[in-house]
Amino acid sequence: MRKIFILFLVSIILTCCKEDYVGQYPVHSTPPPPVSNVSVQNLHGKAILTYDLPEVDDLLYIKALYTTSNGQKKEMSSSAYSNNIVLKGFGKGQKQQVTLLTVDKSYNESSPVTVEIEPLDSPIYDVFQSLNVVESFGGVSLIWENPLREDLVLEALIKDETDSQYKYIETIYSSEAAAKKAIRGLDSKPIDFAFYFRDIYSNYTDTLYTQLTPIFETELDKSKFVPLRLSSKFTLHSYGGAMTKMWNNIYNVDNDLYYVNVAQEKIYFGFDMGIEAKLSRFRLWTRRNYMYQLHHIRTFEIWGTSNAAATTDPDNWDGWVKIMDCESIRPSGAIEGGAPTSEEEQYLLGGEEWEVPLEAPSFRYMRLKINSTWSNSAAAFINEISIWGNPK
Repeated sequence: MRKIFILFLVSIILTCCKEDYVGQYPVHSTPPPPVSNVSVQNLHGKAILTYDLPEVDDLLYIKALYTTSNGQKKEMSSSAYSNNIVLKGFGKGQKQQVTLLTVDKSYNESSPVTVEIEPLDSPIYDVFQSLNVVESFGGVSLIWENPLREDLVLEALIKDETDSQYKYIETIYSSEAAAKKAIRGLDSKPIDFAFYFRDIYSNYTDTLYTQLTPIFETELDKSKFVPLRLSSKFTLHSYGGAMTKMWNNIYNVDNDLYYVNVAQEKIYFGFDMGIEAKLSRFRLWTRRNYMYQLHHIRTFEIWGTSNAAATTDPDNWDGWVKIMDCESIRPSGAIEGGAPTSEEEQYLLGGEEWEVPLEAPSFRYMRLKINSTWSNSAAAFINEISIWGNPK
């Protein structure tokens, strides 16, 4: 009796532990017909295969087997409701074979159909040819064109003075059509740089080697910033606070803001930087939960003066010089509202930055004139600002 009971328990345990089968059980072993009339469209870094599907009721999917130009074996599939399949991951263009198979719901595979493809070079190589690197304040500026908006990575390295080996200093991810990036925090001395691009499929461009000397800059001391009197045309929103909220080093929040209301006028306000300086760049952080929405500033002007008398009247513009125009531009290229992409969110969390033209004069007092927000609203908010330059 004891043996029977033990055998019964074992059978229950084995039954309970048996893994459930997912999907349809095979019902036959007859292979489906293959695809036919395959045509090839070769594109940059990829190829699109279009074909006629076999007329069978239990077709499940079509799969393609191929090897990328860097030797990676890949398998792509397309549903039974589509007559094309996209093959991605190619670097340098070259002829190669692709095997197409149809698969039915009993997981039978058709006889293979082999086609030849010759994808064009990946977009990263043209992007690399467009790369322009120039000396900038505190580092270097990088500009490139990516009209096909390829997801790519720029790797930046500098030569270590101790062992002459190149070490990574920055990795920049981007899919912008026209990218302008910067590497900061470097000493003002000759530095040997190396730059190259790679895509998400591990294809690599050549490497650009160059020696550049960053221009000296330092971040201006925010403890010296002092608000100038706000025009009576404007009021502070109750959800915000005094202008000093802009430089208290509290970043990427929703409720620590300089928040200005207005009836019809363009908003403008100014402050004393505490020291005259030739500015190099200006960075602004917006309200954390309203990126590219509401009163997030879209276009504005920076004005400057070193004449203290010109600052006594908040509505006076005599003695002020326009330094530059600034525009908030979305990396995605979107022009109207909508939630930010993950790339845009990371960009804004680091602060939007504008470089001050080299020919701009030095000055002590700064005024911002807000021309538009992302919702064309009659208010504006700023979470934080930082300013760099060369104090006079």
